[in-house]
Amino acid sequence: MKRARGLAGRASARLDYVVRRAKKSDLPELIRVGVGAFRGTTNEERWTRYYTQNAHLGWDRIWVADRGGKLLGKTSLLDFRMRLDGKLVRVDGVAAVAVDLTARRQGVADALVRRSLADARERDVPASFLYAFRPSFYRRFGYAPVEMGHLLFVRPRDLPDSPERVHVRRYRDEDLPEIDRCYRAATAGMTGPIERSDMWWRVRALREGQDRVVFDAGRGKIEGYVLAMLAEQAPLGKRVLRVQELMASTRRARRGLLGWLSALADEFSSIEASLPADGSWLPFLRDPHFPSARSYFQQEPAGLVGWGCMGRITHLERALAGRAPRPVKGSLVVHALDPVLPENDGPWTVRFGGSGSAARVRRGAHASLSLRGEMDVWTQVWSGALSALAAWRFGFLDGDEDAARLLEAAWYGPAPFWGTLNEF
Repeated sequence: MKRARGLAGRASARLDYVVRRAKKSDLPELIRVGVGAFRGTTNEERWTRYYTQNAHLGWDRIWVADRGGKLLGKTSLLDFRMRLDGKLVRVDGVAAVAVDLTARRQGVADALVRRSLADARERDVPASFLYAFRPSFYRRFGYAPVEMGHLLFVRPRDLPDSPERVHVRRYRDEDLPEIDRCYRAATAGMTGPIERSDMWWRVRALREGQDRVVFDAGRGKIEGYVLAMLAEQAPLGKRVLRVQELMASTRRARRGLLGWLSALADEFSSIEASLPADGSWLPFLRDPHFPSARSYFQQEPAGLVGWGCMGRITHLERALAGRAPRPVKGSLVVHALDPVLPENDGPWTVRFGGSGSAARVRRGAHASLSLRGEMDVWTQVWSGALSALAAWRFGFLDGDEDAARLLEAAWYGPAPFWGTLNEF
């Protein structure tokens, strides 16, 4: 167990609390804190299911702040495998961080986050990801935005039509194994999407009230699907359709599903979609349409830029060695500055063999090229969210330009993107 002090150590002894792993007997207190912290949006039944029927969470992955048997706060470390440049990598998903109403500003959330990072490090988990209630709070611990996509608002008629939309039909319950296969095929080269359990599909992805369609290529083979939701009640022709997920494992399926969306103009005035920066529909629109704003940069606004998932390397050696290989050759020294997890701090030499085999990593400076920077920037570069060369040009990485160019070739892209139905 780790002893923590509230109010950054300035409080009296009566404010001392212990950060420890949760026990099954903590369930009533976990529910109480959860309902109180997220009041109005959750209930006791939902929290009970979360802690007792969650395929990605065990009691050893829940941390609590305890003062004399009363829980002051809690957090969950979800067990995920996510895609990183196509490769499945084990990561933590930090979720359900909550502090009791009477325990605010006592360092509880700070202590829980630090304990979760140390726990990930002890379990050799290379990285941790989360959705922040306040991003600046998590910035203090080395987290950085890695999911930065396009929030697009389009009229259906501005989307490209396609004759392939004749293959789009309504989803049937027996289609679930096929759309799971399609999801795995469509995300095979991406960064961000998690490996979905059956629980995730049935509880988190397939939600009540969805419009669901599939692209049926024949003989039951599904090459794409759309899961969407009516965003707001309105008369026909003025409704808004929110696309929660569009996945396609073939080009014809993608065109067909976009064509299906384009044919919805009689019912919907607008379609909302969250899209990866390197998978935006923007280049294919007939017209941009965002009437509530005007631009002074000779560019017509068609949506917004979104900040989604944040990430943080927790075990630098594992992260460097486990990065999906690319056929680049060369060596450089990665010098990380990490005051929160000092085991990561210092120089690490990374050697790319050129054949697509995994990189070789060892402690110390054993190459002529080097780059130095904070862990939040290294997380963005490692995940493919930020070009190493761009980080160097902006002055967030110091060192050799040739080292930045080497990492540019080795790691940059695809744009990390989790999407609405992979949020946790």
